[in-house]
Amino acid sequence: HSYSNNDLFYNASGSSFMDTIPGTELNVNSHHIITGNIHIKNNGQPNPFGRHGILMHYNGGITHATITNNILVNGTRHGIYLRGDNDVGGTTGPTTIANNTIRYFGGGQQGGSAYNASILVESTLGAIVTGNTIEKCGYETDGTSRAYGATAIGVIRAGKNLTIKNNHIDGVSSNGITFHPTVPLDGTDSIVDYNLDGVIVEGNHLQNIHGNTGILFFTSVDNVSIKRISVNGNTIYCTDANDAAIGLDVHRPVAPQNAPALLNIHHNKIYGSENASANLQVGIAFSEPDVGAQVNVMHNEIEGVYRAISARDYSTADWQTTSSFRNRVLGDRVIVDYNTLTDCDVGVDATSFISYLIALVGPNNQYYGTTPRPSTTINNGSATKAMIGRKIGYDTNGNALFEWVSSTKPSSGAFNIQCYQGDRIILPEPTPTVSGYVCIASGTQGSWVDQGY
Repeated sequence: HSYSNNDLFYNASGSSFMDTIPGTELNVNSHHIITGNIHIKNNGQPNPFGRHGILMHYNGGITHATITNNILVNGTRHGIYLRGDNDVGGTTGPTTIANNTIRYFGGGQQGGSAYNASILVESTLGAIVTGNTIEKCGYETDGTSRAYGATAIGVIRAGKNLTIKNNHIDGVSSNGITFHPTVPLDGTDSIVDYNLDGVIVEGNHLQNIHGNTGILFFTSVDNVSIKRISVNGNTIYCTDANDAAIGLDVHRPVAPQNAPALLNIHHNKIYGSENASANLQVGIAFSEPDVGAQVNVMHNEIEGVYRAISARDYSTADWQTTSSFRNRVLGDRVIVDYNTLTDCDVGVDATSFISYLIALVGPNNQYYGTTPRPSTTINNGSATKAMIGRKIGYDTNGNALFEWVSSTKPSSGAFNIQCYQGDRIILPEPTPTVSGYVCIASGTQGSWVDQGY
């Protein structure tokens, strides 16, 4: 038991400016079991001096640790801090962080919300973060917010083979779970290597997220690459917020050269809040994946938000009027199908204020009290631009061929969109002689002929 106001409770750091436990110096393998401790900084009073609860290494060393069943309360930075190398990912671990209770950590020092986490996993090769209870992240013990934003669980710099599962998060001043990769796993070039590889985010419960995002994949640098990411079976309650109260916000899911990335967002339950700004609240939002990357958004339940699923560029300052999505990405490299959307103002938002585009969502989404539903026309600047359709194959050049429901076909003038020979259109109200159209020549607008019975 400890009620001190020291900077750290347990320090296995290899840093020269911190007290070091013998055998944990830089570039040394160390093994730790840390269990059953209670640490309440400053005897639970507001404005503690101390930063971290448990610190494993610092910019070096390799930790193999089991950190379980601890109660850590009241620190300005991290409750549990698993710290690897600054510039090379995958340098520490594997580590298990399980069944800990962490309250009132984070938000006390400047550095961004990902660097003010109740649990921070940094440059880690293999970690299981499961069954932890995190409460009042970014708050003083008297309930007031600290000066800087905080995230409940943060994964930064780089990581491989990470499992974030069955954690209960209640009360966060910024994001719930944040992934912020910035360095490659092997320390060379992220264009040919990954920054995040093999991440499972499953079964977590998040509520009272008072900042921006429930689960966030984000980077502020170019050429960051992720693959084999699964966000599955999480329950997220969007809360009151001045910014976008987004359930899952995926920025830049890019792939290195000749190496396809895969991001699956499946079986999540997302619920809106009447307190959030209506036109900002979004269930699942993502910006356009890079060439070679695949994003699947399927079997999710979203209820009571303004935009249920939004394919727009949230990395720009003016995200309400711009979109990074290009023609035919939604329907080819981004699949949206088998989702249940209830009491949302907009089902799938594929708005582009730049140009017309073909954007398809699958035919198996269910809409209950959600209007408008997908459009049956290609029209510019509309939040209902997404149309119902599917990918039906590829042409001889490897271009994806589409079939979609529309009352119009691409024509000259404003419909400056690429179509391919073999594309098909199904009329929502066929005539006795015409059931749709088929493209017989590729090009801008393409060349279309009637298709009969």
